[in-house]
Amino acid sequence: MPRTKEVYDGRTWTAQQERIAQALAENHWLVEQLGKEWCERELLFKERRIIGEVHPLFFRLGSSLSGDRRLIRDLRFFLDHMASRFPGLLRKLMADRDRQYTVSTMYQLHAFCVLRQRGFQCDWEPRTVGDRRADVYVPLTGDRQLFIEAFTVFPMQDDRVHDELSNWLRIQVNAIPDLAYMVSPWFQGCLTQEKAKWLLEAIRRDIASGELPRAPIERIEKTYTFDGIPVATVKYELSDDGKGFFAGPGQEVVRQGENAAHIKNKLLDKLEKFQLPPRPALSCYLMCLENYWGGLIDVVDALKGNPKMAITRDGRFRDTRDPNGVIHHKKGWNLSEVDCIIVVERPSNEWTRDDVKFLMNEQGLLSRDEAESLFFDPQEKKPPLVLSRK
Repeated sequence: MPRTKEVYDGRTWTAQQERIAQALAENHWLVEQLGKEWCERELLFKERRIIGEVHPLFFRLGSSLSGDRRLIRDLRFFLDHMASRFPGLLRKLMADRDRQYTVSTMYQLHAFCVLRQRGFQCDWEPRTVGDRRADVYVPLTGDRQLFIEAFTVFPMQDDRVHDELSNWLRIQVNAIPDLAYMVSPWFQGCLTQEKAKWLLEAIRRDIASGELPRAPIERIEKTYTFDGIPVATVKYELSDDGKGFFAGPGQEVVRQGENAAHIKNKLLDKLEKFQLPPRPALSCYLMCLENYWGGLIDVVDALKGNPKMAITRDGRFRDTRDPNGVIHHKKGWNLSEVDCIIVVERPSNEWTRDDVKFLMNEQGLLSRDEAESLFFDPQEKKPPLVLSRK
């Protein structure tokens, strides 16, 4: 069954192309910087394409999410304040077709713009030691220097396969002749090829049965079970104009231990290839969780070890952890040089206090107040999240 070689289907493509065309019409400067020919070839193309051959900027600029118009604002700000560095940034975004690399650069850019807008005279990708570079440099009070390395944690392989299969399912449902329903699935776990093919046939069968709602105000939800395990709950609602489409999807995945291990491996890789300068400089990791079903709790487990329950000698239960976190690993020694880990749980949205969490190193040289002030104005303080070996 095709996945990565599937063409990008016409319905969603048209909507995204319209958004891109409008964005470029409102920002002629961006067309001048990207080049008219490049925009027409990579963003305003007419033919149907294999998804893997579509430039990542197409999906970001064509998304209806508010955070993606933010990219245009960030690029404009960077051009106005770092004109000499702008060509290099643009080359990175234009030349690389790897979605993970492109998205990581976008979040690095946004962090830089937020810091500059808050009055910090930060620098872009400064050298640290030898040929090593941090992502952002921030001068603090008292001649202290803070270096930030930003990186993005993407879903595990199973989640990426699920996304490909979900997109395949969307294309197939949209291709159903005379589709009149808004089909909204909520997946319970990750799709496999077998489950996706089976679910498509079940949806086709129910749409053809004539038993679904006949009036726009009616709706019905059906749970589809494969080999006794729920795969998805699908809501069917008759479209007002009689033109149906695949909407959503949502997902519910419970895999906390696997998420923590995935984040742990990412952190160990960063620590092994340590780009931040030695003391007395201050260091910070900015970790963005892209389309991630986990969250801060997985980051804490990755750092401290998997939680478990222990029985004391007097028969009582107490919470403890396995000694398998980053802080216990031989490659994790560089973590003592990291004063703070800033975790952004929904980085494609506007960054709010609910989405940005600060994990402080209790032996670090940066206070929680200083860390929070990088991105937010002082207000009622939340209890600090402290990294330790307990």
